[in-house]
Amino acid sequence: KRINIHVLGYLFTPEKLTPYTTTLKELRHEHNEAIRNALRKIGIEINYADMNLESENNTITRLNFAKALVQKGYTESVQEALAKYLHKGGSAYVEYNTHPFSIVAQKIHDAGGIVSLAHPAEYKLENADTEFMIDSMIHDGLDAIECIHPSQDTTYMEKNNIK
Repeated sequence: KRINIHVLGYLFTPEKLTPYTTTLKELRHEHNEAIRNALRKIGIEINYADMNLESENNTITRLNFAKALVQKGYTESVQEALAKYLHKGGSAYVEYNTHPFSIVAQKIHDAGGIVSLAHPAEYKLENADTEFMIDSMIHDGLDAIECIHPSQDTTYMEKNNIK
């Protein structure tokens, strides 16, 4: 099963990551252009000004597109915009293809950093799948797991028997 995850890097030397972050910005720009094209194909024109950004160099995510869709009256809420257009199954969904975790972890380690998995509860996996994912990531360089996040309150942790 392939899922997109968020990775946090801590205590790294920023200059050592500059070449890699430049590559990531290029991938993000290509992804954003693909989203704009997918929206254009269904009759929706979104530009960077609609996202209240000063330049195309800002980090733009699906959330920026969702807010613009609400502002332009295509949906009532950000959640609706994400579900209807931008998330998997949406009419303008575009897969974000980035590097596998092992490469991201190696880049962060090469810069002297610590690699953490962000908000594992957000991926909505069964416990066994979460454990398998974490075990695989440990093998590929995972150092830590984000524990404090709104999606992982004590109720969630107790309900899913996570200690």
